[in-house]
Amino acid sequence: MKTEHYTPELSITLTPSAIGHVRKELAKTPDAIGIRIYLQSSGCSGYKYETELVQASGDKAPKADDEILLQDDIKLYVARKDLPILHGTQLDFVT
Repeated sequence: MKTEHYTPELSITLTPSAIGHVRKELAKTPDAIGIRIYLQSSGCSGYKYETELVQASGDKAPKADDEILLQDDIKLYVARKDLPILHGTQLDFVT
């Protein structure tokens, strides 16, 4: 008997508006190297989605369990444990 494993590609996408906004924010912060999306518990309503700039060093540096997804020239950092919930998420920026 043969066992096969299927690992679907997990994806999070950014709209062109979000890409433009992230690029502007990265340009304002010289040591920023990307953006992190993560989940926080939000009581009985589920999760709250948060973002922050990732910096080359310090408390906002990449974490050991981060997966790095690339879209255009943007590095998106996501904790492995959050990927199944965030799969299919599209980040947008609207003013």
